[in-house]
Parts: sequence; C-alpha cells; structure tokens
Amino acid sequence: MRGINWKKWLSGFMGAVVIAANMPMVSYATEAAEVSDLINAVAEPDGMTNDGEDEVVTGQKGSLSEDFAWETLVPQTPAEGNVMVGFSGAYYVETAETILARINAIRLEACKEGVKDPNTGKTLTEADYKPLKWSSDLEAISRLRAAEATIKMAHERPNGERCFSIVTTNNEQSWAENLAWNNTGLMQGIEQFYEEKADWVNNNTSAVTGHYESMISTRYNYVAMGCFRLSSGGWYGIAQEFSFNETLDEQQDMSKGECVQSIEVPISKVKSVKIGDAETLDLQAGTTSNPVLNSVVSFEDYYGDAKNYNTVIQSGATWSSSDTSVATVDEKGCITALKSGTTTIQVSVGSLSDTITVKVAGEAVIYHLDTDAVVTLTQQEFAYNGKAQEPAVTVKVGDTELSKDKDYTVTYVNNQNVGTATVTVSGLGCYQGSKSVEFRIVPAKLTITAKDVRIRVGETLPAFTYKISGLAAGEKLVTEPTFTCSVTDLSKAGEYEIVPGGATASANYDSNITYVSGKLIVSEETLSIREIEDVYYTGKACKPTVQLYDEGLALKVNKDYKVTYFNNINANSKQKTGNGMGVSFDKNLPYVQIVGTGNYSGTLIQMNFNILPVMIGEGDSNAAKGFTVKTNSQLVVNANKAMNPFVSVKGPKAMKKNVDYTIRLSVLEACDAKGVSVAEGTVFGDGMIPAGYSGAFLLDIMGKGNYCGSICTEIYVADKNHLIKNATVKIGKNLKKQSYSEQGVTLAPGYYDSASGKYYAVEGGNVTNREVSADDVFTVSFGETGLIYQKDFTVRYKNNDCAGKATIIIEGVNNYVGTKAVPFQIVGESFSAKTVQIQGLENKTYTGDAVVQNQLRLTCNGKVLEQGKHYTVSYKNNIKKGTATITFTAISKSGYQGKFSKTFKILAADLNYMIQSAGMKQIAVEYTKAGATPWKQVSLTHPTGGELVYNKDYTVSYRNNKLVAKATDSVAPAMIIKGKGNYTGSIEVPFTITQGDLSNANITKTSAFVQFQAGKAANTEYRPQVTVMDGKNRLSQGTDYAITYINNTQEKCALYLENFKKGTATEAERPKAIITAVEGSCYKLTAPVEIPLIIYETKLSSKNIHVVVDEASYTGSQVTPEVSVYFHEDSKVVAQARNLTDEKLILALGLRKLDGDTDYFLTYGANVTAGKNKGSVKVSGAGPLYGGNVTVKFTINGKKIVW
Repeated sequence: MRGINWKKWLSGFMGAVVIAANMPMVSYATEAAEVSDLINAVAEPDGMTNDGEDEVVTGQKGSLSEDFAWETLVPQTPAEGNVMVGFSGAYYVETAETILARINAIRLEACKEGVKDPNTGKTLTEADYKPLKWSSDLEAISRLRAAEATIKMAHERPNGERCFSIVTTNNEQSWAENLAWNNTGLMQGIEQFYEEKADWVNNNTSAVTGHYESMISTRYNYVAMGCFRLSSGGWYGIAQEFSFNETLDEQQDMSKGECVQSIEVPISKVKSVKIGDAETLDLQAGTTSNPVLNSVVSFEDYYGDAKNYNTVIQSGATWSSSDTSVATVDEKGCITALKSGTTTIQVSVGSLSDTITVKVAGEAVIYHLDTDAVVTLTQQEFAYNGKAQEPAVTVKVGDTELSKDKDYTVTYVNNQNVGTATVTVSGLGCYQGSKSVEFRIVPAKLTITAKDVRIRVGETLPAFTYKISGLAAGEKLVTEPTFTCSVTDLSKAGEYEIVPGGATASANYDSNITYVSGKLIVSEETLSIREIEDVYYTGKACKPTVQLYDEGLALKVNKDYKVTYFNNINANSKQKTGNGMGVSFDKNLPYVQIVGTGNYSGTLIQMNFNILPVMIGEGDSNAAKGFTVKTNSQLVVNANKAMNPFVSVKGPKAMKKNVDYTIRLSVLEACDAKGVSVAEGTVFGDGMIPAGYSGAFLLDIMGKGNYCGSICTEIYVADKNHLIKNATVKIGKNLKKQSYSEQGVTLAPGYYDSASGKYYAVEGGNVTNREVSADDVFTVSFGETGLIYQKDFTVRYKNNDCAGKATIIIEGVNNYVGTKAVPFQIVGESFSAKTVQIQGLENKTYTGDAVVQNQLRLTCNGKVLEQGKHYTVSYKNNIKKGTATITFTAISKSGYQGKFSKTFKILAADLNYMIQSAGMKQIAVEYTKAGATPWKQVSLTHPTGGELVYNKDYTVSYRNNKLVAKATDSVAPAMIIKGKGNYTGSIEVPFTITQGDLSNANITKTSAFVQFQAGKAANTEYRPQVTVMDGKNRLSQGTDYAITYINNTQEKCALYLENFKKGTATEAERPKAIITAVEGSCYKLTAPVEIPLIIYETKLSSKNIHVVVDEASYTGSQVTPEVSVYFHEDSKVVAQARNLTDEKLILALGLRKLDGDTDYFLTYGANVTAGKNKGSVKVSGAGPLYGGNVTVKFTINGKKIVW
C-alpha cells in the first residue's frame, strides 16, 4: 500500500460532490466518505453483511441479473451514450434489528451525553432521542450504491449522475449518504463512522465528521445499509442512506448471495467487446442463439490508476446482420437462423466493434396450417369481465407442438363482449397459411350490496348507497338501483333492513342481478353533556366546569373540545329556563359555547348557566364568609348634626352603595331631640340618625345586583355614660380560668360600692348585704357608678360549655344600651400522649381498603374514654403498605382538650394467603416462539374480595417456558408469581405447553413481492422469500416449518399470468408456497397451508395509480373508509387525476379502475386519531398483474358534535 494522508484526501475528495444547486435540504454530512480502515492489506471476507430489498428504483440505471433469485428490479434502458453492464459479485446481509440496535445506541448515547445536534445546533437531551427505523426504499438504494461504490469510490454514480438521483417506484430517495470501504464488512462501516465522534464533540472543524453527524441528527427518521463485494476481490463497499420522511415501508429482505449486478456505465469506459468465445457459430435453420457479449470496463481505482473489470454488456449495444435472409439479429443480440447460407453478425459499442460468422444449414419443410395443424384452446367459455379474452392456444402439426411467435402468431376477433369470438393462428417460417377456431363469452353475474347506514335519533335519513361486484372496471349500470327501508319513525332507536333492487345493466351482464340487503341503524346520542352547575358571583370571570361524554367516556377539555364563556362575570338578572339549550337558550344570560377539536368537530351547543348573586348575610348581625361590615353600633347623642352609623361593607371586590347594596335605617325604640317618642318602624331613607335623636335603631344592609341577603345590626344612641361599650367590666382573678362543667360555666355578678370600697353579691336585680371577694365576681361600672345585674344589664355566654376560650356578653337594659364582650378561659382535662393510655394499637396487613384500628381502648386517669363522645379519630396514609398515622382529637364539650398522634405499620400481604382460581391448577397454553406466557390466566383474590392486578400487585417470570412440556414433567414449565407493591412473597404455578398450531391467526405468513421477468429460461424458478411470524418473532424454515414451491417456474408463471389476463386462470395454476409442519418441532399443522406467491407484472407506484379515499370521520376505533384505485401507465395522465375524486372525471382521462377483489388488497393503519393525514392505507398489488405497495395518507375528520 502506498503512504497517503487519508483524511486530507477525503476532504478534497468530498469537496467535489457536496451540495448541488438542485439538491434540496442535503447537508454536507450526506456527502461524507470513509476509507480509514483500508490502509491494511485486503483480506478475504469474514462474516460479511448486506441488506437487500425488492423495491424497484425508478431512474436507477441498474438491476440484478436474471440468475439472482430475489431480483425484482424493473429492467432499465440505458441512457444514450451508456450501456448496461453486469458486474459479478455478492451481497452480504445483517438483520435490520442488529444494524438499528447499533446505530440507535449511538444516537441514545449522544442524547444522554448532551452532544450537539447537527440539525438544530442545540444540545441533545434524552427527550430528543428518536430511534431510526428501517426503510425498504432506502434498502434498495443502499444495495445499488454499495455495488456502484466498489467501482467508483465517490458520491457520484458510475454513470456520472449524483448519488441522490436514484428514486424508487414509491417516489422515495435518499437525503443523506455515508460510504465506507473496508476488508471486514457492513457492521465495521458503522464503527468507522462512529470514530468521528471525538472530533465532532471537540468541535474539530478541520476533521471529517459528517458520517457521525448523519447518524445522530434529529433530522432523520429512517436508515438502511447495503454491502457488496466484487467477485474479483477488493474492498467491501458499504452504503448507508438516510431519509427525513415520516412514513416509509419498514420491511427488510434478507436475501443474499452471488449475483451479476447491472450497473449503467458510459460507453467511454468500455475498452473492448467480444461476441462469445468462438469466431464462428453454426446453426440449424429455424433455431435461435444468444451469444454472450463479453466486455472489459475500466475505472480509476482509489489511487488514480486504471483498473479493468471483466463484464458482460447486457443492453445498449448496436447489432446487425450482413444477410438478413440467412439470419437476423435483434437489439438484444438474439440470432435467428432462416435458411442455408453464411452471414456476418456485427456488434458496435461506440467506436468498438466485433463480428461473428454465422453458418446456417438445412432446408425448411413447408406445412399448411389450414390442413396440417390441430388448434386447441385451454378454455372454450368465459364470463364477461370487460377485458379482451385470449385463451391460450396449442398448435400441433402431427406430433410436433409449435412455438408461438416462432412458428406462428395469434390474433383474436370479437373477444371482449358477450357472443362468439374467433382465434386465428397464422404461420411463420416453414409454417404457412392460417386456421381459426371459436369460443364463447357469456354474460357476467352482478351482486349489488346496500351499504350499512348509521344515524342518530332525530337525524335526517341520508341517501342510500351500494357496492357492486362483477361490474367491469370503468363500466356503469344502465339503471341505478332503488332502495326500500321499513323505517317510519327516526325519533326512535332501532335497526332496519335496506333492500336494494331495480337495477339494470348492459347485455354483457346477466339480467338476474343478486341483491344483498344492508342495515340502517338509528342509535341514541352517544354524546352527552352534564348540566352546568350554578356558580356564585366572585367579581371575576366565572368558568364553571363543562363536561362532555362520548358513550359514557368523559372527554377532555382542550383536547376533544374547547369551551368559550360569554356574559360570565355578573350575576343573572333572571334565572335560565330549563336546561338552557335550544329554544330555552337566552344569549343575554351567561352561557358557554362548545366547539369540538382534535378527534371531534362542529359546534356542540350554546348553553346557559346561572351566576347566582352571592349572599352577604342571612339577616342577622353576622356577615357571610368573605364579607366584612363596619358600623358605629353605639353612638353618643349629637344634638348638632345627624350621624351615619354605617361605615363600610366589603366583599370579593370593592362594593358600591346603591349598585351592590342599599341601606335602610328604621326605629326600634327612640325619641327625638325634644324627648318625644318616635313611632317604631319609622324609616330614615338616607340612613342617617337625625340630630338629637336617641334610642335603638335597626340598620339593614341589603345586597343588590351581584349580591343578595342582608346584614342587620342594632344601633344604639345615648349619652356616653349609658352606652355599655364605654362601661368597665372587671372579671375577678378566680373567674378568669374556670374548670369545665357539663352544665356550662357561668360567672357570679357582683357590685362594687365605691363609698365603702367593698364588693357585694347581687341577686334578683338587687344588691345584697353579703360581702364577697373581688376575685370571685365580675362587675360593670361607669366611673364610680356601679351597674346592677338584671337591673342595668343582662348577660349571655358563648362557648361556655366547652373547654377553651369562652365569652361573656354584657347587654344593657332599661337606661343602658349596647353590648360589650369579654373573654375568659375554661380549663379542660389534658388529652395528650402523656395523659392518655392506649391499648390495642397494632400493625396491620394490607387489605386493599382503608385500614382502621377498631379494637382500641383509651383511658385517662383510669376513666375509659369513648370515641365520638370524648374524642374523634382521623387517619393518614392508611391504605397502602407503609407507615400510617392515627390522630386522636379531644371533643371540647367532653371536658378534654388537646390532640396527639400515633403511628403503626401496614405490612404487605403475603401472596401465599391469596385465593387462587380453580383454573390456575390446570393451565395449558400453546407454544409460542417468544416463550409461553400465560399470565392472563393468573387470578388471585384477596380474602377481603379485591382482585389483584398484574404488574401492580404482582409480577410474573417464567422458567422452562420455551419448549413443549407438561406440568407434570420433571422439568416442567412454571410461572413464578412474585408480590409487588402492597404484596410480598412468591408462589410457583406449573403449567403445560402444547404444540403451537401453524394455522392459528396469530401465525402470519407473507410472501415477498417478486416481479415477473419476461425472457427468462422456462425452468427458471421464482422463489420469493416467505416469512412466517409468531407474533413479532420470525420462525425458522426447516426447524419450525417446511416449505415447498409449486407453479413457480418461468413457464408456469407466464402461463398463469396469461390465463389470468384472459380470465381463465384457475386456482390450481396459481404459483404457491406450501407450508407444512416439521416432525418433532414445537409446531403442528393438521393440513398444509397454501401461501399465494405474488409474482407480478407491473409494480404499483404513486406515479401509475391514483387512490381515492372516501371521507372518514373519527369513531374512537380504527377507521377503514372505502378506497378506489385507478391505474394508468403514463404518470402524466395520473398526475392530471391527482386532485379528482369524481369517478366519471377520472375515467374520462383514460385511467381504469382496478378491482379490489383481484388486483389489490388494502392494509389500514391504526387510524384512530382525527386530523390532516392522520389516516393511512396501504394499497398492495395482489398479483399477478400488479405488485408493490403504495401507502396513501388521508384526513380523518373530527367526530361531528351536534345536539
């Protein structure tokens, strides 16, 4: 190896192929290449890897050779100045799972380590991690690019086009490319790219980091890799392709092996051509020959030296014959001998040429078909299908069967419509003349099925529609069917039959049409709304909860519907009517408007709700919670001016007089300034007490507008020494702290005689002669004037029957007015952890319900305390396993005061004490590849009745669960059920594993798509890969099942295709794979399973089909709308129909409607979310006419929310 600065060479190498002006959104990273591992000598491949795919590449000037079993690429015609050349080599594969696991590990590592994102320039986080997925389209591209890279080490293809010029038939391309060359294989290529990490992390701008950037960039969603090595040796070429598209086909083709890969090269690269290995070719008259066109192609190798490759030119050469009467040659080099003689066949490739001498011997014998031939047809009668019927023809002269297009040609007349058709065989070469035979085309049978209709109660009945089978593509009925339905009342739920009839069709159809009825389902509303509860004025916008339900399931606001509020600040002037909807709706009242969003659509309703005025009080002197009132309740008489007893009232916000409240002042008992009594009930409209007035008044503060209720307080007006608020109240030392009494604590009144300085007891409104201590009584006085209990004042108490704070309220009587409140203490017995003894507090075991301590016994100083009389109990954290808290709080009226807490443990319940269902004693399940996991058959119940939940209360692991065995075997399958969370312990449950049945629905069998290649040898076999999956696990051929192929040769496939076109194909002719069981395996099969092989003629793509998807609406489950598929070979015609949905207009453009029964089948996506392009359906060719997949996205409309 020569010494060279590899990185420097690469940088310069890349500079020539970075971004072309017409290459949208391709970062420089896509143009990176890597050869750092090629310094060492080239070694033989060991464990090589390769990825393959059946995808055809439109614009890809290359296809696999005819002897490569999984070849499905569309044959290409080389561009002018180019030829198609076959390079011998081999593809190597590794599973997509293995490749993705390594690449995604690198991506996750970058996210965890906070590496810079090449896409955004921001630091990656774990939230940015998005695993790449495999793409079959990129796989097809990577295969070809890997092969091309072995002869031209560049991001430019051998034909001179850019690497991004390869476009698949799904109209997909690569948007980033990494190339590597090494002597190890595909997985080593990933490691070569990964070596650039340090330079990228360290921001080494002089280093090549584009490969690593592509692998970690958040821009890309899909990747695929290919690996190819030439048979002549050299490095393995590895291509890695990326795409940012969001939905691509994710299948992988694991086919591998030797092949002749077709690659388009310029004619200038061809250095020599040679026809076959001999100078002459001897042929018998009437035979053909296809000599190989050998060639030498030269490309510069890595070092700039010319390297020659021995190849075969497959197409693009120019052929000619010097004497066409002796022999002819077609554009592919096929020589046909005509008569005795000699001719020269010449081939030209640019300025290069070669010749071969062809000698024809023998004389032809002339036969007359009209008299010498016997002509037979494979089928004498066909049902009309709109297509030209062309039954296969067998022509024999004597015992010799003639060959079509060699010995004769076939023409058909009147072979499409109902009637008698004619086949004419016309001779070629030594066979002259013609012969005709007839066959019949009979009317086709039609079936018309009324489509089911579902409406809600009260909705208008829509027009009925139908599906029809048997009608040829593009044709219509002469008379559309009519429908009858027995429904008479759409206001009631029910199910009714829709009966079609009355249709007529053309003479090509049987007049006796079969009709199938549909169903009309009238259902109750699935959507409901809970009536909005009344709310109270708060001063702010009121937004009461609005809850919608769909079939009982609560919908989510701002996800399923949005709510807008109107008139929602002030209280209603009047109450809403009824439920506030429909005719009861009033736009002047508070209301909501509900609009569906997400999976729902349409304006639901305008619905009133009530904002009620908030109450300021209940008519007494106490303001409601949230309100405060200030008044001057005890005023001194003012002889000079009127007085305002009202100060303020405050609520949720500032309140305005005569807007939010009004005031009313009235007389209870009063005199005017002259001492004349004022009539009770006299109202002062301004709320002012006139000058000189005295007595008792009632002040009413009444809510208005957003407020209701009232606060009423008494106002007292007198001279200063007769207002109780100005009195002095003294409570004796011994009364300030009283012991609790069940009857309630009262204080003894006393009278202080200022003249003697002594205290006397008061009884019945009189002062007695019994002298008392000042510490044992309370007194009320104004200066030296003492007031007498029950003569000048009375008392009332608050909370005097409870331990704690109590209040004595002094109320003036007779000549004294007003009140005054004075506090004192009532001392109860201590209720604490130190004074209370607890018996019976113990740890408990989890039950699934709240755990309580019902067996407790509390005592205090030897007295047994009763729950509910002396104390209350509350709990915290008393449901789940862990530490629970119980709190004891004294009831103040019991004479105890205080509270304290204790803790106890809630222990996990042991699984061994749970109740097992009877079925757990005899569990038997079928074998699955992933291992039998019968966790669904576990049924454990707590003795209290609660059923245990898998993965919440217990986990299940398995032993010996991957082979067929019995529960009684020495090595038996078993479940190990282990407690989790609130449960502990473990139990072991043996079970039986029986053979899995390959015919079960969960065992899927799929065949890869393979394109039929005309011109192959009759005995060439098509062997598409058949994948058998048990869930997500692939079964192994030979171990889990056996497979054989039938009708899969070139000859059989061609016959089936030809007969299918004519409508004469039988199921017995169809190419199939036969799945059978393998003796002694873990799977059984009572009868072989036949898998139709999709060996197709034309690949469906977005360029040749137009797909129309019926309108779809969200239902909560998978949406599967009707789909119509229209085909045309010309992509320009298809493009004209792209936005059309009207079948008449589409067919008028020349497209033909494909038959969903025979031409294709549909696979729907999840389709459970409403939105633009949220739905998808994959159209797959059903063979033999069509193959390939096209995925179409469609909009799922939101569920119409109406009322």
